[in-house]
Amino acid sequence: ALVLGRCIERDNQRPLVPGGKVLDWGDRLATWLLREADLRAFVPGRGWARAVGHGAEALSALARSPHLSAPELTVVLDVVADRVLAPADQLFTHGEPDQLAVTTMAVLRRGVLPLSVVEPWIARIAAAAGTLASYDDRDPYLTSGNAESFLRSLYLQLSLAAQPPALRSDLLLTLVEALRSTNAQYLHPDYLHPVR
Repeated sequence: ALVLGRCIERDNQRPLVPGGKVLDWGDRLATWLLREADLRAFVPGRGWARAVGHGAEALSALARSPHLSAPELTVVLDVVADRVLAPADQLFTHGEPDQLAVTTMAVLRRGVLPLSVVEPWIARIAAAAGTLASYDDRDPYLTSGNAESFLRSLYLQLSLAAQPPALRSDLLLTLVEALRSTNAQYLHPDYLHPVR
């Protein structure tokens, strides 16, 4: 994924590859990232694996490709959401939500997707972020943790990143509402930590 991302980035700077080939690479990247089962970022004794991080970098390069238009960019957003919402055995802990938010920003900076596409996409992620599972033997935050972390990362990117997308103001309002609804218990002035 890392090498393929570099190839796409090179083509973005100086077109050398037919558009159909770049789209084929994008299909392969998306399929791999969604099917990848080993999501460890760091493997003790072996070093960095970073499947999600490298996949996010490659998708960012793909999102910047002039060969992609609105339909393909919508697919990139859907791949990001599907990866964030996929069932997980552990939460992302090595910057993966930030890297996926950077990918999202690459899509949004293209300025071709309307708010009518992006708002429901955010709502889909927020619906999962607001869900707390009731497992007796597993971490209940496995259902919502990656989605919640991603929404926070995207809010940070939209708030602070250079070259904000044209939809920045509207998306910030959408994200504030999503985060307010998924964190309602923490925002209450009388919030007490629950006893478990």
